[in-house]
Amino acid sequence: MYLYNITTDMIRDAEKEHHRKNKHKKYKHPMRINKNIAIGIIKEDLIRMALEDDHQKRGQIFSEIIETIAKNIIPIRENRQYPRKKSPSTKYPTTKKRSF
Repeated sequence: MYLYNITTDMIRDAEKEHHRKNKHKKYKHPMRINKNIAIGIIKEDLIRMALEDDHQKRGQIFSEIIETIAKNIIPIRENRQYPRKKSPSTKYPTTKKRSF
């Protein structure tokens, strides 16, 4: 639960960073941070950040994590709820999904 709270806080910071840097860009759809990729990035780099003794390096690692998360955005498309295919072998199984 604690890790999820940290992740959502970092995603919120990354969204603010993305909106600040890309105010002038006009997208066809509203954009948001890809949570699957963000969790993978945080999972790997949070340990490195926690083990760092120097506060400056820790802050630098934190800002690198936020920048990396802010680069992974996906569009929010309206009315994208399609019926689920119920065949036993799907073309792209869940275990083959892109993640970090």
